[in-house]
Amino acid sequence: YGGNADIAGRNKSGAMYQIKRSYDPSIKISIVLPTYNGSKYLRTSIESCLNQTHKNIELIIVDDASIDTTPEIISSYTDKRIRYVRNKENMKLPRSLNVGFAHANGEFLTWTSDDNYYEPDAIKTMLSVLCTYSKFEFVYAGQYAIDENDSILRHDQVRPIKSLKVSNPVGGCFLYTRKVAETIGKYNPDAFLAEDLDYWIRISKHFHMAGLRRPLYYYRYHKDSLTSKYALDKVPKVADSIRKN
Repeated sequence: YGGNADIAGRNKSGAMYQIKRSYDPSIKISIVLPTYNGSKYLRTSIESCLNQTHKNIELIIVDDASIDTTPEIISSYTDKRIRYVRNKENMKLPRSLNVGFAHANGEFLTWTSDDNYYEPDAIKTMLSVLCTYSKFEFVYAGQYAIDENDSILRHDQVRPIKSLKVSNPVGGCFLYTRKVAETIGKYNPDAFLAEDLDYWIRISKHFHMAGLRRPLYYYRYHKDSLTSKYALDKVPKVADSIRKN
C-alpha cells in the first residue's frame, strides 16, 4: 500500500479525493482485545495484532472471567507488548472495553474481537491517515466476512458514515485518536450488543470520520458469536433504541 490511502470521501466541490499518507513508526497504538470463552480463535486474533507491520503497539487483553482455556492461551505468550487483565466476574463487552482502555497508554486507540483478525498492515495503513491528515480523528476500513474455516464469504464495502442512521457502516476495523476517547468518554454499558454503534454515533457528532475502501480485516461469522446469537432478536431493538435517543 506504500503510505497511500484511498479515502472514501468527497471534497467541498463534490469530487472524490485521494490523499497521500505517511506515518510515524514511533507512535504507540493501544489495541484492546476483550474475550470471553473465546479460546477457539483467540490465538489467531492475538497473533494478528502482534504481527502488525507497525510494531509499537500494546495489546491489552481483557479476559471477562472466561471458564475455558483462555487464561492458559494468554499466559503462553511472552511478548512484552501484551498486558493481561482478568475481570473477577463477567462484566459484558462494554464494561470490559472500559476496563481495557483504562489501562491504555497509546496515542491512538482501537479494539478488536477474539474471533476476528487483521491484515498485517492494517494498523500502519489506518495510522497513516490519522498522522498526516488533521481533519480526521477516526478512520475505518473495509473488511472480509469469513466463516468458521476462514473461507471468505464476501467483501463488506465501506459505506459513508451518514448511513449510521440506518445501519452500522464502521465494521470491525477502525482507529481513533486519544482526543476522541477523552471527548466522548466511556462505552455505554446500557448499549450492550450495540455498544459500538452507540459510540460511533456519539463520535460522528463531534469529529470527521474517514472510510478506507481497502479491506484490512477479517470478520468471522460462526454460531457462538454475539452477532449470530442475537442478530435477529436483540441487536436490532438495541440499535433502534440508540438511534432514537
